[in-house]
Amino acid sequence: MFRLNELNSGVLHQPAQFAHGTKFVHTNSNINLLGAVIEKVTGEPFTQVLKEHTLDPLKQTGTSYMVDASKTAAFGQTPSDPVHC
Repeated sequence: MFRLNELNSGVLHQPAQFAHGTKFVHTNSNINLLGAVIEKVTGEPFTQVLKEHTLDPLKQTGTSYMVDASKTAAFGQTPSDPVHC
């Protein structure tokens, strides 16, 4: 497992891959950065804040966020799978 600041440090010091507005690419960098801000402001782990203030109130039992860079492949859950926050 990696801490958010470890994930963000590798991204924040990289040059842009292309000029703003010319292309689009999906990464998790923005949610990781948001998580770091939330941790700084609340003093709580991002996964806990996300679960308590967003996922639980919306009854999103099949949604999770994991800070684990060792998981390089996408995966899915079935309705009976536990939530991993």
